[in-house]
Amino acid sequence: MCQDFTVHVFHAMTSIPRVLYCFVGHEPHPQAVAFHPNGNYLATGSSDHTCRLWDVQNGRCMRLMEGGKSAVNCLSFSPNGKFLASGGDNGVVCLWDLGSGSLVKEMRGHTSAITALVYSPDSTMLASSCHGNLIRVCNTRISVASPGSDGDLVCSHSTPDTVITSLHFTHRNRLVAIGASQHI
Repeated sequence: MCQDFTVHVFHAMTSIPRVLYCFVGHEPHPQAVAFHPNGNYLATGSSDHTCRLWDVQNGRCMRLMEGGKSAVNCLSFSPNGKFLASGGDNGVVCLWDLGSGSLVKEMRGHTSAITALVYSPDSTMLASSCHGNLIRVCNTRISVASPGSDGDLVCSHSTPDTVITSLHFTHRNRLVAIGASQHI
């Protein structure tokens, strides 16, 4: 992400970085990026409360996902490529259907801004963390349960005096690793 409120995609296999695309569209600035599992799309999230899905081959915006109610801090694609999760300043995780661009689920329960998101390898669970030192693992199946209910919560864990900066599932979905820094 650049000072001019754009996202640049560089070719990584050259000795001198070459800009392939410069994606423009967020106001005021993008603050989260993630590549789709097939590598053909890039998602961006912004303080303008939107997510965008870009075609990396031609630079076009394919989807504008609106309806989130806060700045987007982090993004994660489901490994099956069907959904995008976005984590906001308001502590809500939004699940977006990539086929339609619609918001299909809001996951509540965090008390502060979302800091990290990761899907399980089979796309059935999503781990999220927040500045409030809380990790939540939720079922991502779309159901008729009341929006934002804890009915989808698989487990949660508090990490006193640390800020979680990254999350990762094992291949079999049994363990979640966290990266954390000492709370200052």
